[in-house]
Amino acid sequence: MPKSGGTVKTPEYKVFALKYAGPFTSPVAKVLLDTDWDKTIDRYYYIWAIQGGGTTVVVDCGVRPVWAAQKNLKGYVSPEAVLARIGISAATVEHLILTHIHQDHAGGLELFPKATIYVQRREFEFWIADPIAKRNPFAKVSDPVAIAQLENLRGSDRLTLIDGDQQVLPGIEVLLTPGHTPALQSVAVQTAKGLAILTSDCAHVHRSFEIDSQRYSPAAGTRG
Repeated sequence: MPKSGGTVKTPEYKVFALKYAGPFTSPVAKVLLDTDWDKTIDRYYYIWAIQGGGTTVVVDCGVRPVWAAQKNLKGYVSPEAVLARIGISAATVEHLILTHIHQDHAGGLELFPKATIYVQRREFEFWIADPIAKRNPFAKVSDPVAIAQLENLRGSDRLTLIDGDQQVLPGIEVLLTPGHTPALQSVAVQTAKGLAILTSDCAHVHRSFEIDSQRYSPAAGTRG
């Protein structure tokens, strides 16, 4: 509802899930820990776009075309082209939220030359400054070119380092949800249908959330 005193109403955003690569077939156990080794599942890579109130926010930026070609990434479509399908120019996007700095989420930085980038400070410092990040298995899931590009933005107006939960725009909040990486962040978005939360790689399949809610709900006699 509009607030008194002429305060602008919080936009009701639309959220678009945009597939840019896949399918990749793997054991179910790769996405649901140590479960169903004898079964397979198809996985896809996504970015998200949030639009409302004259604002466009992109969540994660995929991988750069050169990296995709080097890795022969199956089903790859450049994030630029995927966004163009819904009328968004990557070159003019002003806000880019990185949920974390794995290669498939942060490798396409160069496609967003004007965007202000929002990332958790602890996530940034791990991948940029911690020598452990240069060793396997961490090195295998990062793109050194993209990490160097991100490091070059340190101290500039284009990089916003965040500590914990924080509103980044009216109706859009980042939530610290570590585990998959040192400081992965989810994104909470106000929409006409209610609050949507983009959880990124907190879980790879919805079944993980179902299992977790059953296992740790108050009804199960455990800490909620």
